[in-house]
Amino acid sequence: MHPNQRSGLTLIELLIASASSTLLLGGLCTSIFIASRAIDDSDSGVSSELQSSSVVEDILADLRVARKVISNSSDSIVCVVPDRNGDGVDDVLRYQWSGRAGDPLIRQVNDSPAGEILRDVKSLNFQYFTRTVVGLPEPDVVPSSSLFIRSKEDKETKRKLYADLEIPDEVLPGDLLIASVCVNSDETSNLDSFASSQGWQQIAITSTGYETLGLFYRFAAENEPESYRISYVNRRCTYAFTLAIGGANSTAPIVGLSRSHTGLGADPRANEVNTEDGAMLLRFICTAGDRIKKDYIGVQDHETVALGESDDIGGAAASAISGDDPTAPRAYFALKRPMYFITHSLSLRQAE
Repeated sequence: MHPNQRSGLTLIELLIASASSTLLLGGLCTSIFIASRAIDDSDSGVSSELQSSSVVEDILADLRVARKVISNSSDSIVCVVPDRNGDGVDDVLRYQWSGRAGDPLIRQVNDSPAGEILRDVKSLNFQYFTRTVVGLPEPDVVPSSSLFIRSKEDKETKRKLYADLEIPDEVLPGDLLIASVCVNSDETSNLDSFASSQGWQQIAITSTGYETLGLFYRFAAENEPESYRISYVNRRCTYAFTLAIGGANSTAPIVGLSRSHTGLGADPRANEVNTEDGAMLLRFICTAGDRIKKDYIGVQDHETVALGESDDIGGAAASAISGDDPTAPRAYFALKRPMYFITHSLSLRQAE
């Protein structure tokens, strides 16, 4: 079992977070209010007009108390709101429209069945309302990079004296292989031995005493083996995956590694990391328990590239391409309920 852990925010952090949330949700609420005019109720009279207005008011009320907006697009919005079902855990709320005229607007809380809240929607747009403000810089150009994830292979091992780190089938000689290993115990020494004896470079090994997250890399050989074996003294559960990455720098592939972050929470922080233009950002998480596949939501502005679990250990990773800022800010994994975790951020350099 984990010891009790206490975490919190200082007053100034709360003030800053509150102000940021107000600006974010304020702009979003405005856009939804304007978008609501697109709900065509001309054929339904005053009753439908009142109904659509009531729905918009409900959405705005949810957004005013939302702790964070996880994602929004033209036809959906997902946010985290205070507990709605009495279990003491924040809930994930989703509003979704198919985008097809005449289809309903639905609302879903966590994994419960979605419910129809407005019929026959003709047009609706949840996206942010944009405007030009004098004195603000132009929006950044979407960054480009030679880096790409060619393939991924993962393996769940339950209560064995070993774990096999499998290599993806689609891998070319010279590809950068990034491995993540999550184990349900302190296996620092065994992971260190694995790296030194089997030709992997250690990026980081972090343990809470109850879970261990190991990150490693190597360049794929001409005749790369199908797997590498990690040995333990006692039976362990392991979730491990390997990413085959093309377009990486062949001499100095690592730009930066963040400080690790450990704790208990529903929004684990992956710390800021040194980066450069066109670098690939990878955010890693290792979690206690067997619920990450069910309770994982994602990382905003990142693509999930791995997700899995093995009895009482789990893990995931998300990626993005960096712009020209020398530091990539912290990012947050969104979970449906608190978990014990270890996180790291990693930045990879593209080929010259």
